[in-house]
Amino acid sequence: MSLRSHWPGRDRVTAYHSDGSINQKGTRKFIRFLLDQGVDGLTPLGSAGEPVAITPRERMQLLEVIAEENVGEVPIYAGTGDYSTATTVELSLHAKSLGCNGLMLMAPLLLRPPKGTCWITSAESARKLACPSWCTMPVC
Repeated sequence: MSLRSHWPGRDRVTAYHSDGSINQKGTRKFIRFLLDQGVDGLTPLGSAGEPVAITPRERMQLLEVIAEENVGEVPIYAGTGDYSTATTVELSLHAKSLGCNGLMLMAPLLLRPPKGTCWITSAESARKLACPSWCTMPVC
């Protein structure tokens, strides 16, 4: 069974230990599985819930593991959006330093900020980075 996608990315699931800590070895193994199946790209830390469940430092470490395993095989579009513009910029700069090809900046789902807030965060990130990024707004 091939996991080849029609969109340039593939959502993924982070592996965890039973104590709730991130299982880097398990995550690395899953990334290798996806790459071996021929995915076109990786989209870690998007809107599947992980970003709000782990700390910014854990997000950085997780992205490091993914980038190390990927070694430039496919593009990585990293989810770097956060409730804080400063944290979004920090995560975005880190993603860029790891060689990520683009950023996903998702507006907070539960706070439902004004649309302008999303664009300010996106513009601030884009100003500090020369990296493709896009922002999505909650629809519910």
